[in-house]
Amino acid sequence: MFVRSRWFWLLGFVAVSSLFITCGGGDSPTKPIPGDTPTPTAEPTVEPTPEPTPLPGMSCGLPAVDGATLCKRTEAQAQFMDEVDKAINDLMAHQPELFSGVFIKNLGAYHTGVVRNLEAQGFCAVWDGEEVAVKSDNGFSEQFHVDTSNRLIRTSPGSYRATCKPAAFPVNPAPLPKRGDCDLPSSRDMGCDRLEDGEFVPLVDRVIDEIAADSPHLVDVDYLLGTYDEYYEEMVKRLKAHGVCAVFDGEEIAIKQTNEFSEQYHPILSSKKIRKGYGSYRATCTPATY
Repeated sequence: MFVRSRWFWLLGFVAVSSLFITCGGGDSPTKPIPGDTPTPTAEPTVEPTPEPTPLPGMSCGLPAVDGATLCKRTEAQAQFMDEVDKAINDLMAHQPELFSGVFIKNLGAYHTGVVRNLEAQGFCAVWDGEEVAVKSDNGFSEQFHVDTSNRLIRTSPGSYRATCKPAAFPVNPAPLPKRGDCDLPSSRDMGCDRLEDGEFVPLVDRVIDEIAADSPHLVDVDYLLGTYDEYYEEMVKRLKAHGVCAVFDGEEIAIKQTNEFSEQYHPILSSKKIRKGYGSYRATCTPATY
């Protein structure tokens, strides 16, 4: 028996309308003397507050649960077992590139796909960082461990872990705040994997070449002369100029163009040598990690 609390955030938004005040003239047929009638003045436009990003698991619209819940494996079989297996089988059928037999090649995309397929069946579902949680109301939810430690697909009956009463998610939810450095809404990944290739590798190589050509104070041939912070700041600026969102997370450059996925890049070795191509690519995160 164990107590499990899940902390998530609830969708919220604030809409602000723009107000404009105009003044009408009189109905006198006499042409007004300049200066007699004040010029209409419009109030400054108030920009709407950006709508926060809802977290996964909130798409079914159920209210948040409040406080701790009791989770234990007391049921002989989970009520949602067949639906979870269907979500996995549908994902294998429609996105076979994520798998090699029953080996999962992209864990983030796998978790995301299972959650989305459960939502398509009408359930609330969320990846909590370890398991998939499923509910149809707030009376109870069920936990499923849909992959093994060696990245193999896990289905019934082994995937079922516990039943939580009342439902274990989401607790005291709040939306993800809007980032100021990207026009896209904020996002959170369900896993990251180093795939066979990175989509943004050519763009990252192009930016590295631009910096080498335009900033000799930062780079000599393929070695860093300036500080790491200076170089990464220049990379982020140039990547954004090419139309993508980019941030330096303190260790790597994260890049996204949609919230479907983001990619991580580490273009500088500890020796200060600049590396390009697949060597600088570290991982793909699904959905986008920021």
